[in-house]
Amino acid sequence: MIEDEFGIEYLEGNSKRFYKIDITIKRYDLENTTPYLFRMGKYEIKNNSWRGMLYEIACLLNKIDPKSREELLMIKADWGKQSVFSVENKTNFKIFQHGLYINLNHTSIHAMWTIQLLLKEWMIPLENCEMYIHRMPKAERAEVIEYYTKKTISGMETHLGLTTSLSKDAIAKYINLLREINEKLCPKVFNNSGYNNIFVVDEFFLFEKMRKELLNHINVVFSDKVYVRKNAQQALEYLRQYYKRILR
Repeated sequence: MIEDEFGIEYLEGNSKRFYKIDITIKRYDLENTTPYLFRMGKYEIKNNSWRGMLYEIACLLNKIDPKSREELLMIKADWGKQSVFSVENKTNFKIFQHGLYINLNHTSIHAMWTIQLLLKEWMIPLENCEMYIHRMPKAERAEVIEYYTKKTISGMETHLGLTTSLSKDAIAKYINLLREINEKLCPKVFNNSGYNNIFVVDEFFLFEKMRKELLNHINVVFSDKVYVRKNAQQALEYLRQYYKRILR
């Protein structure tokens, strides 16, 4: 199963794909990701911002085992030798304790490295902690994208066969049109987005946003081709109806 191979879980009945990642290693694969859940023994933190997750974990650690002002100031990252805590309030720093500020001016990768650093400073075994993250499609492996693309197309074919009077040929026509939209239009419309594939969306509101942007693009590019616009609109509507049933 692709879920077992890549550590994908659906937490609390959520349709989103969450990845359980190994935090005992130094990770470089966190671009286009957001955190979701951190567990440490009986403690649990949910935060979908890397800066927010880092801040909450730091607060939790210092609540469980408080460090002095001097001890906090001595904590430095092993990359660039930056101090984690400062007496100065700088850009993207946040008030912490003892009149100090914590450095939250990090990318997702460096935020995770800082979390690992703090856990080690507080003598917390990394293997005893769990971290779940969400990856945007641009951050997912090709095998995962292929699996969920096939799963969506297969599910949609079954859905249309059960809920409409469309023939198999008509269903195939709409599926092929969606493939074409996905391959030719999505890379243009969502060039700078982490979500660029309509077949692997795992939240309904995100698909709705993508659908509206695609329709706006189609209405402009094919303004003189009513038939093309009508078919594209209907194809995306069928996909919307399918997603509305399976996504939360």
